[in-house]
Amino acid sequence: MRVREIMTRDFEMIGPEEPVIEAAKKMRVLNVPVLPVGGDNAVIGMITDRDIVVRVAANGKKAKNVMVKDAMSPQIVSCLQDEDIEDAIKIMRIKQVARLLVFDEDNNVVGVLSLGDIAAKTDLKISNKALETVPHKGRHTY
Repeated sequence: MRVREIMTRDFEMIGPEEPVIEAAKKMRVLNVPVLPVGGDNAVIGMITDRDIVVRVAANGKKAKNVMVKDAMSPQIVSCLQDEDIEDAIKIMRIKQVARLLVFDEDNNVVGVLSLGDIAAKTDLKISNKALETVPHKGRHTY
């Protein structure tokens, strides 16, 4: 099974100069915990609901005064859409993340692969292997 068969294709990006409050609103509307950061299909990072809580709210900052670029995680963990799903799971396990950005062969972002996608859209054996990947407490989980 290939990543492209089960990845989430409906995703939106947010610009690095947008206020964090806009990222939070977009996450609420889309019902997602993470947004790729960038523009014109160039990704420079990821922002999660956890980033907003830990880097903005917990520091007493106002989400309307902080830009996405100042709260995002610059690390991007990714895979290719034509990779085998088990290889993507290995990447998740090694990097201790619950989501991967998915790129095509031309380096365009085409989707997001989450543990939820794997659990919902694969057989029990693959699903169980993926769920063993759940990041440890305290680790970043974008």
